[in-house]
Amino acid sequence: MKDFLALFLGGLLLIFAQVVPWYHVVPFATGLNLSFAPVIFLALYRPSAGSWLLVFLLGYILGALSGAPAGLLPLINLVTFLFVRIACGYIVFEHLSSQVVLFFALSLSFDLFLLTFTKVFLLCPLSLILKTVFAQSLLLTTLSVPFFALLNKRGGINGLALK
Repeated sequence: MKDFLALFLGGLLLIFAQVVPWYHVVPFATGLNLSFAPVIFLALYRPSAGSWLLVFLLGYILGALSGAPAGLLPLINLVTFLFVRIACGYIVFEHLSSQVVLFFALSLSFDLFLLTFTKVFLLCPLSLILKTVFAQSLLLTTLSVPFFALLNKRGGINGLALK
């Protein structure tokens, strides 16, 4: 219960940091999903029913604060969680490099799906959208490297190994 509460508060902190208008500091960082790193961490290190609930809650709160279509962000978080859990059965993500590649691929997929679903592709040139999405995913991956490095060093909180 204590770990659940700590992870929930950490996720909330990232969500509230995300809703700050970062476009004044970094012009293309308007769509950074900072709460995506805990979703992948939970999928890698905490495959439990409480993790499913936490992933849903983080997506729901983020969706409510961001104004995204209702239920889209919780659905994306849950699908990402499920995808990582299934992929862990075939690929071992115990090294930082494999976790960073996984995070980048999922972040890029998340952004492209969100833009496709909200039909932004119809409003802007494709080259501009792809450049922005790639830059956002690269920046988000760069910001998540210390997070995963710290968690790998700690062994996934309380010495839990990957399953």
